[in-house]
Amino acid sequence: ILHSGYYINDYNLINLVSHLMIAMYRIENDESIEGGETELDKDGLFYDITIKIAQSVSDNYNIQLNDNEKRLLNLLLQSVINSSIDGNSQYNNRDNYYFLLSKKIMRKLSDAYYLNDFDNEFHQKFAVHLECLQRRQKLDYVIGNPLTFQMQLEYPIIFEFAIFVASTILIIPFGFSFKINSLVTSSSLLYGDIE
Repeated sequence: ILHSGYYINDYNLINLVSHLMIAMYRIENDESIEGGETELDKDGLFYDITIKIAQSVSDNYNIQLNDNEKRLLNLLLQSVINSSIDGNSQYNNRDNYYFLLSKKIMRKLSDAYYLNDFDNEFHQKFAVHLECLQRRQKLDYVIGNPLTFQMQLEYPIIFEFAIFVASTILIIPFGFSFKINSLVTSSSLLYGDIE
């Protein structure tokens, strides 16, 4: 990413690596992404980085990212790199739609479970997830997280929070509908941040 002239902060790098690890696990267990019939735009933003990362995964781990995985990786790159530009996240802007949406969603969770308010850093991180979720939904990607069941067993209260957040997103007017499977998967990304 740096060799291509882009910046990515530590949080977004960890986010990217976590998504890659889950994708590799999914591929090794013959679980593929459904949907996403659009072609990966060869002239599009971050295409070269997407291909280089896919090639690196292939070279180092002997795992081939199929076209759906590459498109998902490209979407993720767009979110994490754009939110890291100049080390100054666009999600720092309190007028940012996703930042405000995060505050609205997490306020409902805090009120329902009598939790302390979440700080702005949390909202910045969750805003990245919300934007990526919206992009995936527009392209009709359905992505399962193979680790969700294990997380449900090990962290049941956090899983309950994730379900609450997913159901809250369902009732907020987003401009289009979400598949509950995608919402639970995305909400489960909150595990580390909430914990």
